[in-house]
Amino acid sequence: MKKIHGNLIIFYILSFWLHASESYKIDINYNPKTVYANQTINLDIVCKFDGRGDGMDFIFTPVPLDNVNFTLVQDFENFKDAKRIINLHYLIEFKKEGSYNISLDASMRRTNSQQLREASTGRDLGPNSIKVQYTKENIKLAPLKVEVLKSAPLAGRFTLNATVPKRTIKAYEPTQLKIELTGTAHKNSLSAFKLEIPNTTIFKDKPKIDFTATKDGFNSTLVQHFAISATENFTIPSFSIIYFDTIKKKIVELKTDKIDINVAKVNKENLLDKTNFPPPKKPIDWNEYLNYLFWYLLGILSVIIFIFLKRIKINDSPISDIVKSTNEPKELLKILLTIKDQPIDSCIKDLEHSIYSRKDVNMRDIKKRILKILGE
Repeated sequence: MKKIHGNLIIFYILSFWLHASESYKIDINYNPKTVYANQTINLDIVCKFDGRGDGMDFIFTPVPLDNVNFTLVQDFENFKDAKRIINLHYLIEFKKEGSYNISLDASMRRTNSQQLREASTGRDLGPNSIKVQYTKENIKLAPLKVEVLKSAPLAGRFTLNATVPKRTIKAYEPTQLKIELTGTAHKNSLSAFKLEIPNTTIFKDKPKIDFTATKDGFNSTLVQHFAISATENFTIPSFSIIYFDTIKKKIVELKTDKIDINVAKVNKENLLDKTNFPPPKKPIDWNEYLNYLFWYLLGILSVIIFIFLKRIKINDSPISDIVKSTNEPKELLKILLTIKDQPIDSCIKDLEHSIYSRKDVNMRDIKKRILKILGE
């Protein structure tokens, strides 16, 4: 317990020494101080330490306000002459006119975890170990005083274009239309374009928005595609936006030109390219296929039954039994000569030749040939 108390004393001494020795300075800069609604101002917050600022964290979180948007575009730290510097850069957008007095609150969180680890070196960590402790110091920053003048829903600089690849098409052929809006507005301020043309069918994609926030302000691009199908001539109407030009200091309306589309009539029969779209295949008549299959299987079954019955007829004949039981060549020859309408002539000739040439007769081979011919 004494060792623990000693470490705690060391911790608080180090903490007091650090808090007393470390100092910092915070600078606030913002401009311009008079803007138009939906225009942005730049806010720079710089925290400079008189040393490395070890164990110290500068924390700034904008207070949520209606009609005021804070966008962080830069947050980095560096060292100059071994002194730590934290830089924060915000873009602030005011959605409505009026006089604004915005309080900025921050805090400095301190910890001496490094010294605590050094003081606790060699001591086993356990339930009685000293936890890293933090202290927090609230900081009141200079307020923002901004005068916001009335303007259009968009403010800055913008370009608007509508393009069509083909102005003469065939009936039912889709006309491709691309709308592109670029400017210095926040992405949340941009909205999709609407298109209505009588006697046409219109398909549209959701707009694609590319957006970046830099120290110079917002950069945004909205691209939207339409496909228009019709059977007669039509006109793509003009698209427009109204914004406050921060350079000209006045409200400006951007408009695209109307676009006339000529539609050539075609026969409905020629709408499809037959080379690329061959006529549909005739539906399969499964009843016809099943009928073919039935007669095919019936024919095969008839042949099998015929062969089977023929073999039974031959096998049931007593001639086969007589051939099997006869072992004398001359007796076998007599039996074969009595058989009529049987294809065994070659066997008879071979048997006669063997007998009368007085050669040894291979009864086993001759009987085997005869039985094979007889279907045995």
